[in-house]
Amino acid sequence: MKIAIIDFDNCLFITDGALYRAYSDAFLINGYKLDLLDWNKYFGYPIDYLFDKYCLSLKDRKAISLYKKENYNKHFNCIRINDVMYSELKEYDYFIICSMTDKYTIESIIAHFESLDFFSMKYSIVGKESVNNLISKRDIYLEVKKKTDKLYFDFDLDIYDDLKNNLVEAKDVFGEYSNYYQVYQSEIIQI
Repeated sequence: MKIAIIDFDNCLFITDGALYRAYSDAFLINGYKLDLLDWNKYFGYPIDYLFDKYCLSLKDRKAISLYKKENYNKHFNCIRINDVMYSELKEYDYFIICSMTDKYTIESIIAHFESLDFFSMKYSIVGKESVNNLISKRDIYLEVKKKTDKLYFDFDLDIYDDLKNNLVEAKDVFGEYSNYYQVYQSEIIQI
């Protein structure tokens, strides 16, 4: 059996433009200007890293997060499927979307792309709400490992992410016996 663990943002779906627009709006509504260079530097990390950069109060963090959550779907038209990754998925018996994004948002984006045949594929989602005190992607990979450790059959495991540091963390969790791939918008490279 072939199983893949796949990152969501900028791996399976190209979401950076939509996320930037949603957070930029949320920052602006709350009296801050989100710089694109800061966004690019912290993209892929928990949003608290970006909030720390701007020295935001707890009140502002909550207000920005709530505004983004309530208005992100207005920017779904800026999201694109990563065709290279989507084509690759069809080679797997099962895949796990492993993401710093919450499960509800992932499900909403997948539903937005109803013309894709996701619903005929076998997959599950492990999002940020699966982990208490989320520090890095490693924490989510550890949660996924608990699921794969319960499987009672042999399987080949491939792991896909757009960020090399996340793949280093995955290798730390899953070891040398898995295959690791860095995903770009137009190609996939084994590392």
